[in-house]
Amino acid sequence: MLELKEVFVDKIKNDVGYEKVYSSRDCLVNPDYIVTVYPHEFSSSRDEKMLSNFHEKVDPVEFSRIVLDGNNFRTSEMIVLIPYEKLVGLLKS
Repeated sequence: MLELKEVFVDKIKNDVGYEKVYSSRDCLVNPDYIVTVYPHEFSSSRDEKMLSNFHEKVDPVEFSRIVLDGNNFRTSEMIVLIPYEKLVGLLKS
């Protein structure tokens, strides 16, 4: 099992109401279910604004997107907080 940090959209309460932000949580991923891995970049201004409230200071290249097989309850794609090269290295070992 791989211990990763999944990045997801969360809502936080502010003075006006609720604001969408990116947050992270620990997760375990079975490498046998990973179909493919891609580098992921948050490039839109909306994504950059949502990342500005991210609880960890991160570089935009520190994200990867993984596609999982057999995931019936949620979407089959996950964004994880790990550089693409490092994740590929973990999967090869």
